[in-house]
Amino acid sequence: MDKVILKPGDVVRLKQCKELDYAPLMYVLGPENNRFPINGKDNLKGLRCRWFTKDMMIQEGVFSTKDLELIKSFNQ
Repeated sequence: MDKVILKPGDVVRLKQCKELDYAPLMYVLGPENNRFPINGKDNLKGLRCRWFTKDMMIQEGVFSTKDLELIKSFNQ
């Protein structure tokens, strides 16, 4: 299985929610790093994603890359 690298603009969804009818599709905004580098390195916390609720309210969250499933990539 090839490792998928997610990039800003990619459409994703949570792997745990793919069986649910109401699982939102999200788009990747970019990586979210720890505010204070440890040992001189920025540690990746996850990817910041944005989505819309059923009421068209915009939401944002940070998710681990292992919990995200690529739906469509616009950066090929």
